[in-house]
Amino acid sequence: MRQKVRDRGVHVVIVNSLDRLSRDQTHQAVLLNEMLENNVVLESITEPITEPIDDSPFGSSLRQALAFAAAIEREKIIERSGRGAQNKVEKGQLIGVGKAKYGYEWGDEHHTHYIINPVEARVVRQIFAWYVNEGKSIRGVAARLNDASVPTTRNSAWGNTSVWCILKDEFSWQGRQSQSAAVL
Repeated sequence: MRQKVRDRGVHVVIVNSLDRLSRDQTHQAVLLNEMLENNVVLESITEPITEPIDDSPFGSSLRQALAFAAAIEREKIIERSGRGAQNKVEKGQLIGVGKAKYGYEWGDEHHTHYIINPVEARVVRQIFAWYVNEGKSIRGVAARLNDASVPTTRNSAWGNTSVWCILKDEFSWQGRQSQSAAVL
């Protein structure tokens, strides 16, 4: 988006709310300044801006106030997230609400523990076998998985990052050490 603004490839930038542009005061100021310099209008869906935010003293004050409000909201989100994570830790729960790590599934509806997914665990063991025993590169492992049409948790192609995350994960290493590798 920034490049299109600088290239004057857009006339209007539409955001849901101004804090979605950026929650950091400095970043928001830079973005708004780039829009002003390139005659790009900023529109917010949920916060009506009756006048364009220009570089007048009023516009500058308004930009600073909006950026300050976004920064305060960002701090509140960080604090709430930290409190929620701490609460889960105190209850002995794992922190995570989305999909379980590859090779595992959630053991209950509250995500308090993992259980091994036998189909994915076999793939994890194979990843380790190719990487450790055969000396395949991470890219080579990903290519083999894609060539074998092994599904990922999100039904996308295997990439270097996906393989690396499995290889560096402590849970995967524990599973790897306790079971021998099986061939796909």
